[in-house]
Amino acid sequence: MGIQGLLPLLKPAIEHVHLSRFKGKVIAVDGNVWIHRGTYACALDLAEGTPTVAYIRYCQKLAGMMTGLGVQLLVVFDGHTLPAKGPAHQRRREKRKQANQALSAYAEISKEQEFNMT
Repeated sequence: MGIQGLLPLLKPAIEHVHLSRFKGKVIAVDGNVWIHRGTYACALDLAEGTPTVAYIRYCQKLAGMMTGLGVQLLVVFDGHTLPAKGPAHQRRREKRKQANQALSAYAEISKEQEFNMT
């Protein structure tokens, strides 16, 4: 997930500008980041296996906003898995598994409470 501590090192070189400044230019964006951020809007649906396209709409909205300003997009997705990232991927898998188990337990408790209220 990036290079640890990179942004603070780059801070002196960062200049905040409006995207319209890049009109007619090609900008590369990390498609995986867009998808990941888009999943916040539909996290529960995804966790429960409910079909959703909310994360796709999020990406479409960003792309439409940028192309509407005259920016050309090059959306980049990750390539092959890097063996050096194996331990990090394993930790993330474990965290997802634990989070899904916690969600299932919470959903079960919530259903019981709802049943007891009726």
